[in-house]
Amino acid sequence: MSRQTGTVLRRTPRPLPRWVIRALPWVYLAGGVALVPWALYLALTLPANYATDHYRGTWVIFDVGLAVALASVGWCAFRRSPTIIIALAVAATLLFTDAWFDVSSARGDDHRQALLSALLLEIPGGLVCLRLAHRALYRVLAAGGLVDLDIVADEQAAAENDC
Repeated sequence: MSRQTGTVLRRTPRPLPRWVIRALPWVYLAGGVALVPWALYLALTLPANYATDHYRGTWVIFDVGLAVALASVGWCAFRRSPTIIIALAVAATLLFTDAWFDVSSARGDDHRQALLSALLLEIPGGLVCLRLAHRALYRVLAAGGLVDLDIVADEQAAAENDC
């Protein structure tokens, strides 16, 4: 069974098994809790300074990822796709991460430039992305009513997906 979404015909995804739905919150919660002692361990054991041969590649790949995220927002906007919410959240996260690592890893004049870039571009850009994602989410919810966060479709929808 397919449903019309804009001008593209899409197949409704199969519902997740109930055991997966029940396990997901616990898996993510456990992951978050497990990272606390790991972060403490790193705080106590990592050196204050660390030289790497991959510095340039790290930043180039990160910026390519950020470019892809921003282009994805544009693509989703042109298509009027509800997946723009995901693209905006990813772009915001990468913009905030870029600001944090630029400011925390730069020294001297580079630090001043990183701080200006963070304050004038990356942080405001991330905030705009979050605001747009928030607005888009509410528009999607208003258009379709409440979302079933259980993700498990009723038995009729599951039977339709078996075709």
